Amino acid sequence: MAVQRKRDPDLEALILQAAAEIRRANPSIGASSAPTTDVATEEAVAAIDAVDTALARLWDSSEGEQVRQIGYSAAQAVDEDRDA
Repeated sequence: MAVQRKRDPDLEALILQAAAEIRRANPSIGASSAPTTDVATEEAVAAIDAVDTALARLWDSSEGEQVRQIGYSAAQAVDEDRDA
């Protein structure tokens, strides 16, 4: 359940002033971002598809079979990389 608070005009004014100062210091904050173009989206999808294809090829390889047989997980590989 939400707590009902009284509106504090001084606090609201302070928040608005802080927001204005932040926008002056860094105009990109709060600015609308440019919409993604179809070309950028298509390139991103193509890149993801390429990675998925490479991973599938690796998973289906003899090395992938060996890793599956010993029960080595991706989480273990990540932990080893962090420890190195």
